[in-house]
Amino acid sequence: MKVLLTGATGFIGRNLLRRVPEDCHCYVLVRPTTDCSRIVCDGIHVFDGDIDALAAFLREKKITGILHLASCYLPSHKSSDIERLVSSNVAFGTSVLEAASKSDVQ
Repeated sequence: MKVLLTGATGFIGRNLLRRVPEDCHCYVLVRPTTDCSRIVCDGIHVFDGDIDALAAFLREKKITGILHLASCYLPSHKSSDIERLVSSNVAFGTSVLEAASKSDVQ
C-alpha cells in the first residue's frame, strides 16, 4: 500500500507517521514553508497550489490512498484570519481531492 499523508507535522500526523507499518509506503504532502528536517517517510511533495503537479506525483508514486489530517486550528480568530482558515481547511482539501480524482487514487 502507498499512501499520501497531509498534516504530518501536526500532533496526530506526526504520531501516525511514526507508526506506519513496514509494508506501507508513506509519502507526505507539505507546504513550501514546512521544515521537513524531522520528517521520516518514503518521499515528500511540496504543494505550491499546482493541482496538476500533485496529480502527477500521485500517479508517479502510484498512491492508493490519502490520509488527510492537515488543518488550520485557531483557538480564537479575527476577521482577518478567515481567508487563511478557508484556504487551509476548505480549499486545500478540495485541491487534494481534485488531484486524487485526476490520478485515479482509490
